Amino acid sequence: MRLTLAVVALLASAAMAHANIHSCQNLFAAAPPSLGGHTLTSRENLEKRESGAGYLLQYTRRKAQRASIFLYDRGRNRFSTDDLATELSVSASQIYQLRAEGRNVTDGDVYFDRPQTPTKGLFGLAFIYMEYDGRKQQNDFVTLGVADGCLVKLIYSSPGARVWSNRRFDRLLDDLLAYLAR
Repeated sequence: MRLTLAVVALLASAAMAHANIHSCQNLFAAAPPSLGGHTLTSRENLEKRESGAGYLLQYTRRKAQRASIFLYDRGRNRFSTDDLATELSVSASQIYQLRAEGRNVTDGDVYFDRPQTPTKGLFGLAFIYMEYDGRKQQNDFVTLGVADGCLVKLIYSSPGARVWSNRRFDRLLDDLLAYLAR
């Protein structure tokens, strides 16, 4: 009897350490039809391929103005500040490498920022700015945060002048954070 109770207690404590997949599923299922003037154009269940990979929502305004929102848990429900900082840094690095690959990059940089006041679903921001191939500008934004044990990563890509990309991104982020706060 003691052995049974010990096994049940061990299984219960192990289950609490694992992710609550329902949080990501609920965010995915309740995704708004538009965010910041961008229309929901694609939904993908990445869990079918790999447990913990989550879900992908894609919003598009124009062909080259695209927001990808990843809702995933990596099989966990708690993330340290170091985990989130690493995830944000790796994502920004991957995007920079992707943009630079096979192009004549003339200028580019990656900037990181953290909000001063804690906001549900927002841990930090990365901004990737790049000029390449005859001064064509590309702006990519990465945000990462946790909402109810679910990692929420937004990647927004927009070509052209930085000021207009910033405005579109700010609108999109405001709408996403309002959605997560519900």
